[in-house]
Amino acid sequence: MTMFLQRPSHLSYAPLRRISYSYRANVKISPLVAEALRKKAPVVALESTIITHGMPYPENLRMAREVEAVIRRNGAEPATVAVLDGVCHVGLTDDALESLAKIGTKAHKVSRRDMAVVTAKGLTGGTTVSGTMILAHKAGIKVFVTGGIGGVHREAENTMDVSADLLELSRTPVAVICAGPKAILDIPRTMEVLETHGVTVATISNANNAFSTDIPAFWTQSSGVTSPTTVADPEEAARIIYTGHSMGLTSSTLICNPIPPRFALPEALINGAITTALRVAEQRGIKGKDITPFLLGAVKELTQGKSLEANIGLVMWNAEIGARIAREVARLDGWNEVEVVKGRTVAKLEGVESVLAAALQDLREVGASLLENKIQPAVEDEASLLENKIQPAVEDEASLLENKIQPAVEDEASLLVVGSVAMDATSTLSASASSALQLHTSHPGRTTTTPGGVGLNLATAAAFCGIKDVRLVSRVGADESGKALLEHMDRFGLDTSGLRVVKGESTGRYTAVHDNSGELVVAIADMKAAEDIAAEDVAREIERAKPRWICLDGNLSPETIAATVKTARASKANVFFEPTSAPKSGRLFSSTKIRLALGGTSVAKPNTLELEAMFEAARTNEYFADEGWWQIIDGLGTGPQFRRDVEVLFRTHPMLRTSGLFEAGLVQQAVHLLPYVPMLLITLGRLGVMTVQLLPPESGIAPTSIKDGRIIARGLSGDVCIQWYPPVAELGEGEIVSVSGAGDSFAGAVLADLVGEPEFDLGKLVERGQRAAVLSLKSKGAVSEELRMLR
Repeated sequence: MTMFLQRPSHLSYAPLRRISYSYRANVKISPLVAEALRKKAPVVALESTIITHGMPYPENLRMAREVEAVIRRNGAEPATVAVLDGVCHVGLTDDALESLAKIGTKAHKVSRRDMAVVTAKGLTGGTTVSGTMILAHKAGIKVFVTGGIGGVHREAENTMDVSADLLELSRTPVAVICAGPKAILDIPRTMEVLETHGVTVATISNANNAFSTDIPAFWTQSSGVTSPTTVADPEEAARIIYTGHSMGLTSSTLICNPIPPRFALPEALINGAITTALRVAEQRGIKGKDITPFLLGAVKELTQGKSLEANIGLVMWNAEIGARIAREVARLDGWNEVEVVKGRTVAKLEGVESVLAAALQDLREVGASLLENKIQPAVEDEASLLENKIQPAVEDEASLLENKIQPAVEDEASLLVVGSVAMDATSTLSASASSALQLHTSHPGRTTTTPGGVGLNLATAAAFCGIKDVRLVSRVGADESGKALLEHMDRFGLDTSGLRVVKGESTGRYTAVHDNSGELVVAIADMKAAEDIAAEDVAREIERAKPRWICLDGNLSPETIAATVKTARASKANVFFEPTSAPKSGRLFSSTKIRLALGGTSVAKPNTLELEAMFEAARTNEYFADEGWWQIIDGLGTGPQFRRDVEVLFRTHPMLRTSGLFEAGLVQQAVHLLPYVPMLLITLGRLGVMTVQLLPPESGIAPTSIKDGRIIARGLSGDVCIQWYPPVAELGEGEIVSVSGAGDSFAGAVLADLVGEPEFDLGKLVERGQRAAVLSLKSKGAVSEELRMLR
């Protein structure tokens, strides 16, 4: 079922002229960092000892590049700090990163103590937390991201081994975002020292760490030491940092960001490894600056590399959160907020100057930079330089929006989502109105407006779940709603290069009425903009993106759906169909011009009503009369025994027994559709999920087990697998805030696994989808930002 294209290597570009650097207090600042600082844009400092001493080449280089990429995708400029041949650098070129990574442990570790020595002797070194803070402060950077800080070592009462990081935190006003002190340390004493020196310490406390109030311990979420204060999100952390700067405090703010559950190691495993490593270090007499690298290396060996995997995961998570903090600090400090388009930082459209900034960012993506004096030409010169790039009048809103979503240099995308973008207006009835609902009259309640649309929700959920190159293909009008939606997408770093802004057309709008428990009562979907997406436009985007997966939502016209499935088949891309609603789900089988090919759609995610509508559309349009369909159905082993097994399954499990799904023919409908859609993920609401698959013959899948909710029918055409997955959580009364984006969140999380894992585990895929849906059910927005924790 799953076929992937081999991606071509990136094009190489000839370098432009030499780079011109800025200098500040004996610090060499790269042009991109200097330009960002000049504009008060967000910049995030990064240490380099993790490159030189944290892991071997080439893993260290891949990690360094990815951390910088994460920061850029989240709207900030990365500034890796190092000392190269005696020169202090803030912001490295890719060549410099690679050179430093290759030098590795031959480089010096540069803390405050070592700074003057390494610089005076013309040596090369990776900066520690302390060294990075010093140089970042000299450059004017306010936020620094690292893995974990140093602290008071165990047995410090005998060795007096205390990291210089702690003293630096007390005297250098650069905020540090980390996963807490390294677990090899004496964390209670570390916190005592920080308190003594007046360092503000706060822990981000949310669902990611079960709302814990403890300081995290690097590889684990809790150290057992209570955090002096907690913050709910990165924005609150940024306000504390900004306030500290405004008050003139000269100490740092330490923000502890607990490692996500998916990366965290069991406490028993990590504590056992640390105890063993400490014992060996004592036996070998390892002390001083050698103790930390030895202990980290020993823990890596004792955990069979799991500690290193966790380390990389938490650094990436810290980079994402650190970039968000830096953005908010910059905004509070007067920065004219920027948008992020496919990893580029682009100033909001305020005339020609912002377009020049975008052009310069494009040059950056091909690995080159202009001379510094070319970065700041007069406005008149900017206009002439960009004459071919922007011609519409400023007052033409449609033209402005179109210029805002110019394609990025890197055109490929692993996931293409084609569908609707809309503003959602959700009206929630009061409790009294919910219990006595009447037609033809008004009712009390409250109304909220949020960005939405199935296509946007799917793309957002997939991006939150870790797909870095998801692209949305859609249309919006040149109106206020379209402008707001584009700003929303840019704020979350979504690729908007596949959107068209159409003058004279209205942006999609979804108006829903919910009862006071969050359940949908009725909704009106004005999705004409999505219905007007032309098949030829989608085909061009497929050719440009070369995606592995294409997701189509049911708001598209039947002709565009059918033509896109055909184009995807020709380009060897997989198709995921999101039915959207019962009235629209039949569009997969409703084209009057193009017949859906057998196996043309890889996966569909209907609910029970949508499944029935798909079945009826296929039957009405005579898809079940196709000779190829008959040959497949005749070769399936879905005889009397299979039907008995299905009935036993529904009669055995209490949740299914009274559902009425067996009597409604749910499995029969699904099996009929399998020759066209070989994987159906049928969402059952509070009853969980049922998957129906057509696998290759002799697939090797485990046999029927009613207890495990699984039925297998083996045949010449293939193996039919029915699997029921109970709900992962039962939400109580009042926990459901909105149902508008739960299904889309499920689909987006599933797509993230399908794109990222060719050999996916179906059980884990469905569980992840359900957890995503639960998070969004409890969220005011259609798609909860907490989906980021499912990565």
